[in-house]
Amino acid sequence: AEAMAPEAEDPRPGVDCFRAAVRHAQYPYNRSIFWQVKQPVWWALRLISLIPWGGVLPLVFLFIFIITDKTDEFQLVQFILLFKGTQFIS
Repeated sequence: AEAMAPEAEDPRPGVDCFRAAVRHAQYPYNRSIFWQVKQPVWWALRLISLIPWGGVLPLVFLFIFIITDKTDEFQLVQFILLFKGTQFIS
């Protein structure tokens, strides 16, 4: 029998699990808006972005941009549309 090489372990599994959970709540590929409304992470990001104090909204968008997978075109387009839509409304 051939000896199997151990798989390379991810050096930061906790960070990637957090990013994946937030990204899936923000941009689910297999869920509807009705599922999103039931997610506390989705509500937290929406409600925090409504705080009228200066600098809160840019920080929320910076956080979303940092956790967004830059290789996924869907996530990038959704981020740009959300950002530009918020700019238009405010």
